Amino acid sequence: MILFESLRNKKKCCEMCKGCYYDNKLYDSGTTWLDRNDPCVSLSCRAGVVTRSAVKCHVTCQNPTKVEGQCCPVCRGCTYEGKTYKEGEEFTLKTDSCTTCKCQNGGIICTKVACPLLNCPKNVIYQPKDQCCPTCEGSRRIFNLPGGRCFFQNKIYRNGDRFRPNNCSQCVCTEGTLTCESDTCPPLTCPVESRSLHPGACCYTCPKKAKCEHKGKIYRDSQKWQPNICTSCACDDGATRCHVQQCLNALLCPNVSIGVSVKDVSIGVSVKNVSIGVSVKNVSIGVSVKNGYKLRYVEGECCPRCIEALGVCTVFGDPHYRTFDGKIYNFQGPCKYLLAEDTVGKSFSVRVRNDARTSPWFTWTRMLTVYLGSTKIGLHQKLVVKVDRKRVKLPYRNRAEFSIIKNSKNVILKAAIGLKIIWDGDSFVEVSVSNRFKRKTAGLCGNYNGLGADDMVGRDKRKYFDSEQFGSTWRVGGKAACAIDEQFKHNGTLCTIDPIRKRKARKACSLFLGNVFSKCRRKVDVRQFYRSCIDDMCDCPAKKFCACESFKAYSEVCRHEGVRVNTQRHVFCPSQCPERAIFKPCTRKCPRTCEEPHRTELCRQTCEPGCLCPSRRVLHNNKCILRTECPAR
Repeated sequence: MILFESLRNKKKCCEMCKGCYYDNKLYDSGTTWLDRNDPCVSLSCRAGVVTRSAVKCHVTCQNPTKVEGQCCPVCRGCTYEGKTYKEGEEFTLKTDSCTTCKCQNGGIICTKVACPLLNCPKNVIYQPKDQCCPTCEGSRRIFNLPGGRCFFQNKIYRNGDRFRPNNCSQCVCTEGTLTCESDTCPPLTCPVESRSLHPGACCYTCPKKAKCEHKGKIYRDSQKWQPNICTSCACDDGATRCHVQQCLNALLCPNVSIGVSVKDVSIGVSVKNVSIGVSVKNVSIGVSVKNGYKLRYVEGECCPRCIEALGVCTVFGDPHYRTFDGKIYNFQGPCKYLLAEDTVGKSFSVRVRNDARTSPWFTWTRMLTVYLGSTKIGLHQKLVVKVDRKRVKLPYRNRAEFSIIKNSKNVILKAAIGLKIIWDGDSFVEVSVSNRFKRKTAGLCGNYNGLGADDMVGRDKRKYFDSEQFGSTWRVGGKAACAIDEQFKHNGTLCTIDPIRKRKARKACSLFLGNVFSKCRRKVDVRQFYRSCIDDMCDCPAKKFCACESFKAYSEVCRHEGVRVNTQRHVFCPSQCPERAIFKPCTRKCPRTCEEPHRTELCRQTCEPGCLCPSRRVLHNNKCILRTECPAR
């Protein structure tokens, strides 16, 4: 028997008596629970009707956090639309009273579930103001019907019957309990008065927003994209809105100063299918770095980050050493020495061999020996390379362990462990190691700990103030590896007894003090390189232009600091000579060419370093070729 008494005028409702039998368990009317196998499925029992619906999540942030065992992700921080909520406090969205949010464990979780189906006649269903779900007005008692039949809204259904009470739900009668699957409509952000319900549809929708056109491409409303790495755009109802990420000018690395200059910035805003244009020109960034950190641009990121820089050790001139930590010193040892090695993992060892070449007091780097595990690599004069004592052609690869290539000026060895060596085939060496070897190196290149003051610690663990004594502790091999007696001491340079030579040395090295290196001088102290240049020129053999070693070393340091210097327009060095040409430290002659093969007159007013083709050869297309190879006129 079914009793229904209208209490419309009394504004009072009695508790329902009929519960729900679901999944072998009895639930009281008014109970709500989550599916034990899926936290994103919500169930409720109302007067013998089980409503099963999917939980819809409303995300209030861009990067929510997924929590195991919870359906909806969490937005960290209990602040929404400028208001801060206390732990456990709940609130509903202004635009959707059915979406409930809660501050839980320091984060906001927002969920929406479908309203339970009401088991009362349609004419007594009403919608209370400011509430999500409608309710029944009146009182009733619902009893179990025989034969497993179900009662719903003044109708009786047989056991097993299926039907759709509305466009959002589908029900089945099972042993006296109605189980209904209801669609949960997504949260809407548009005003209530602008929403519409299409015939046969379950959910209200917001007005369809206009698409955007940006640089010939069509984007749907709310779609986001990145025209470039620093710009993010979004389509907002037909208007393209772009945001250009601003890098902090105050971004500093440890002991770093940075100067940023930006000029000629133009930004255009587009509305209604008019695209935005962003133009940034003439950007200059100046960075001064100490303690091994640099501002680096990482692939895929707009702004630079502080990244520990590579350790770079340079050997140049007669010879001069610049350690991993930036200390420069002179060491004239004529033997074989340990330049750098991995003191912990023993993964690599680099040894350098010096010789006196053309004078008993003037030593140069002659060759390098590199040990990578059990492999021995020799880097010799004129860019000759040997692997395990056998000469190899370049490029050369040893599986994934290392590779050796040759460009127009250098041989470059790269090892997978984080080691890189540049050798110019004459006397210039650059050894770079990754920061994994920080505080794990030893040798003439120092200990790579970020402090140049303690780099002159010998093999015997003593700290030296004399570079000759320090360097001698790192000698390897016997006396046979020495070009001259290591006890030989050369007091001063030839400039001390020859003032003309000294003037020429200063003139040749004056390039350091001019405009060519002006930008780099703000970042790297040039004085030690300038003094090294003068020392090299003072003791330079007659057929060499020894300033080039210092120019190259300083240019490489500048490059590592982000400043590229081109010295080719201002000075001739042997490495710049055309193929088969001969470098002359002093020449007034102009080159013979295919057009003028017999040109031998002087064409320069002063003696200058330069390159000349040997006899029987002429210059053509930056190569010295035989006269018979000249193209026909």
